[in-house]
Amino acid sequence: MNTRPQFDVFLAHNSLDKNQVKAIHEKLKRRGLNSWLDDEEIPPGQPFQYVIQEAIPFVKSAAIFIGLDGLGRWQILELRSLISQCVERKIPQRL
Repeated sequence: MNTRPQFDVFLAHNSLDKNQVKAIHEKLKRRGLNSWLDDEEIPPGQPFQYVIQEAIPFVKSAAIFIGLDGLGRWQILELRSLISQCVERKIPQRL
């Protein structure tokens, strides 16, 4: 039995857009959706790249936020992992 939490949506964002994404995260929670946000899901001291890679197979969808400053360095790596999972799981990608 899988005891890992399932997430409705993975919130991939540039850290410069953190405040706006947190607000969206809160709105999703109020609507009963379980969204993956790094601030809440990555324990202090854990290597965040590893935690993100482990979480991606357990998300149903992803929201990719592109703010005025464009994609963040780590966001690009998240996108590559997400796309890889979509291909592997035969999940359609929409832009």
